[in-house]
Amino acid sequence: MQKLIRCLLPVLSAPLLASCVFLLDYDALQGGPPPAAGGAAAGDAAAGGVPTAGTAAGGAGNAEAGGAGGGASCGDCNDKNPCTIDTCDTTGDAPTCMHEATLGLKLDGFDTTLEAEQHVRVSLVGSGQLFYLAELEVNAGTPKVALYQLASDGTALEPLGTDLKLDGSPVSNVGLAIEQLAAGEVALHGFVATKLKPATAQPRVFHVEYRGNQSTATPVGASYRADNPSVFPQALAIGGTVVGSWIQADGTVAVHNVGAAKTDSFGDATLPATTLSLLSTSDNQPAVMFTASAMAKQALGTYVETLGHNRVKLAECETRPGDYLSSSVISTQLPGVWLAQVTRAGDGYLTTGNGTLVCGNSACVAAEEDCAKNPSPNALRDLAGDTVHFAKDAAGIIYSVVALPQVAPKADDPTTAEGKLSLALGRIDLSNPSKAQSTKIGGDASGLMEVAHNDTSLALGFAGPDWPAVSILPTEQVAVAWIQPNAAADGTELHVQRYKMCLAAPP
Repeated sequence: MQKLIRCLLPVLSAPLLASCVFLLDYDALQGGPPPAAGGAAAGDAAAGGVPTAGTAAGGAGNAEAGGAGGGASCGDCNDKNPCTIDTCDTTGDAPTCMHEATLGLKLDGFDTTLEAEQHVRVSLVGSGQLFYLAELEVNAGTPKVALYQLASDGTALEPLGTDLKLDGSPVSNVGLAIEQLAAGEVALHGFVATKLKPATAQPRVFHVEYRGNQSTATPVGASYRADNPSVFPQALAIGGTVVGSWIQADGTVAVHNVGAAKTDSFGDATLPATTLSLLSTSDNQPAVMFTASAMAKQALGTYVETLGHNRVKLAECETRPGDYLSSSVISTQLPGVWLAQVTRAGDGYLTTGNGTLVCGNSACVAAEEDCAKNPSPNALRDLAGDTVHFAKDAAGIIYSVVALPQVAPKADDPTTAEGKLSLALGRIDLSNPSKAQSTKIGGDASGLMEVAHNDTSLALGFAGPDWPAVSILPTEQVAVAWIQPNAAADGTELHVQRYKMCLAAPP
């Protein structure tokens, strides 16, 4: 196992370090003009489109097919495939519909925006042909959580469980996980913190379950640290059960096993946790990664801990005083192997560091990031991503989608700061661990596809597209959600988009 990990670590951490799949070149992120919004042109050029002849397809017209009189000559060339550009070729003896194959992430028809005075956080999970989304928003000083589902062919977010019976007002978003049931059915689980109206009431955590069109809410924790609304309880399906985790009032971490109805305590009150990520070991046991701070701008470190309370401190390239803004982990589809990201900010810097965690049955070890390849500050923050192995692919083939929020000078006006969000699609081939390979798919020269941006500044708190969530379905579809200021800068927008993963045919 150790030999395998030594071979894989450069590839698994590469997308977040120096090239692209999960990996991105942080130097490239800070320089050069931004890719075109949507990335279609860049992605198509990178893909090298392959035109194929076809016949006129029925259904709605395609704007791309209607140019140069194509609609009148060929009829409707829309093949309803987001992975092709459909046009009419009139150079031959008879008009012919052409379908040019492209690679990368392509919007498949779903793109919606929800308005609120303040959207706080959003979470996403997926299974089968359904995405599930939870969001916390505040209007007129009243917080509310909402649950939705989105079908792979759906045209709208469908509300779930309108009355969660939370016995108070929510003070966090809902961390989500999916339990696989018999006959292809699933149960949706969530963990959310709420507070009763009396000022002296303490926030508590509820386990929410949506099963068979019915929702239930059960209190599982009497203590919750509620001073940072951008942090919320986490949930994860581990083996045959669902586990939830949250930061308790004293800064320790609670880990609750739904199947065993048992809660364990991780961490240490002398290392008060400020952000939290939940992961699993190679033998299907829970582990947590948390950042700790003693007070404002006095970071104590990032730690990963297993059920046996073996705690390891992660090395960080950035050691100046600052605050931890977020932490997250991305599964590599290898048991017990996770990619970790930690965002911190201080006077004059904003940066995200990363590493690879390998968690066995008793402890986790961390492969440190290469500080030379990931210079600080890199202006990245609050990364999110997902990975998948498709059943049709050979063993060892993994795809990843990573969302990267960033604050950087505008390409055409270096005196103005810009917040932007980019996506990266990649393929990792681990079929031969000694020759593991990663490949970027679509996007610009750095493998990035910009999906949102806005001008920002210190006075605006550098608000921009941020706090993304990503989930991938077996249908080769991706849902991406994020929060950004509205155009009037007096509220926020929650954006939810669905993409088709346009992939090359297996070699």
